[in-house]
Amino acid sequence: MPTFLNDPTTALYLVLIVIPVIAAVPLARNQDRQSFRRFLLCCIPIVLVFLVDWVVESPREEATRRVLAMADAATRVDPAGFVEHVSPSFNVNGKGKEQLKSSPVWNQIKAYNARVAVWGYGHDAYERVGDNEIEVGFYAKGEAASGVLLRYCRARFVEDPDGQYRLRGIRFYDPAGRGLNAEEPIPGFP
Repeated sequence: MPTFLNDPTTALYLVLIVIPVIAAVPLARNQDRQSFRRFLLCCIPIVLVFLVDWVVESPREEATRRVLAMADAATRVDPAGFVEHVSPSFNVNGKGKEQLKSSPVWNQIKAYNARVAVWGYGHDAYERVGDNEIEVGFYAKGEAASGVLLRYCRARFVEDPDGQYRLRGIRFYDPAGRGLNAEEPIPGFP
């Protein structure tokens, strides 16, 4: 399905709203059946795009949903819940899904009683890399009593054989340090 239908931008919604607004002017002035029919016809595109957007989850929306679920699982220190959103083809620094599940990062999160939050994933932070691979950018923050660890993340999601997009790899950058010029991994991950 075309992305502009199942993941429309705000600009598309604004354009589609302008059309019925323009059609409402003659309707308000004439108040006849013909003007009402034209107004209804002008409302059809925005209603259809809204319904498709609401019913069909785009790859970007699925990746965003999974990132939020992984952040929630990390806060709860639930490795099994986290790797549920990770592809079998996951590879970061030569480590796979099973190494991620038993990573020392889980002990660190538990010891510091850290809370993980993610934000900043939008249309401008999304890129289609291949036919079945996408990359999304977002900010992640680990917050504990001892301090805050902030990273900008570029997560690559791949469409697994079951049709679901799952995390294949992730790169971390320190926006306050060297920015996006050099990777700055999270200690202990994976």
